[in-house]
Amino acid sequence: LESVEFWLKVQNFKLYFTPFDRLKAARSIFFEYLDAGSRNTLAVSDDAYKQARAHIDFESDTTDATDATFALAEKDTLALITENMYQACMHRLHEIEQEAHDSKRADEKKVNFQCKCTIF
Repeated sequence: LESVEFWLKVQNFKLYFTPFDRLKAARSIFFEYLDAGSRNTLAVSDDAYKQARAHIDFESDTTDATDATFALAEKDTLALITENMYQACMHRLHEIEQEAHDSKRADEKKVNFQCKCTIF
């Protein structure tokens, strides 16, 4: 869930127009999802962490965080989301197939039972 929230916040970050708003949002996202001490730390590559860290000015408000700030972290996160969704989807498809198979077997039993009843 944190991965999806991170991805959404990065999409919102990209919509900010003023440098100050972008920097403020970038700092917030960094401290919530990428900083080692955060409660929602994501598993991103070291390069993604370094890229975000390099693009965010933590000392002053003079630097503009750009779309490139979270580009690698976003790519890593999107890959993770996609992989997890694929696995969940495949698991659900297997469940549906099993339910259909079980339902078909139950219907066959009903037919056989009905046929036996008809025969008697």
